[in-house]
Amino acid sequence: MRLGKKQVEQLSGFTTTFITYGLAAFIGMVYLTDWRAVVNYIPYYNQKFESTKKPEC
Repeated sequence: MRLGKKQVEQLSGFTTTFITYGLAAFIGMVYLTDWRAVVNYIPYYNQKFESTKKPEC
């Protein structure tokens, strides 16, 4: 099945919707999985993680 001109025009109208849903899904995945590599760069939210540095004795 090939996409015609009409289908391409209809899909182009939904690009902002697709981007918004994709971004929301990514943020939801980060929130639910508690992805520390990303969450460490979010201000105020990263304070729940303790520092992994060991004190020098």
